Amino acid sequence: NLYNIMPLNAKIALGHRAGNWTNAIELEAAAGKTRLADDRMEAATGGYGLVQLRSSYQTGAVQVDFAVENLFDRDYALPLGGMDRAKFRDGANGSEALVHGQGRSVSLGVSYKF
Repeated sequence: NLYNIMPLNAKIALGHRAGNWTNAIELEAAAGKTRLADDRMEAATGGYGLVQLRSSYQTGAVQVDFAVENLFDRDYALPLGGMDRAKFRDGANGSEALVHGQGRSVSLGVSYKF
């Protein structure tokens, strides 16, 4: 009856470098959270799998990074995210009040070394 224990999870990445380009694909997976602390109203969550893509180009002192996280826009509940107490207070059941993970996001960054 332990509280806030992360279920079995794994992250694996495969990278490739060619000239000034560096690319990677990352897979992240977590099993469903079924071992719960009932006295703390801990809610069960389903398992999930996510895919991230990352790419980087460096020339001289400038580096450009690009990433797409949660490529397939998977809706998933964070196993250690807890509950949104406002939704729970307003009558949502346990699964509706869970804190969900981030949807698809795209990021672009530029770095300059001097």
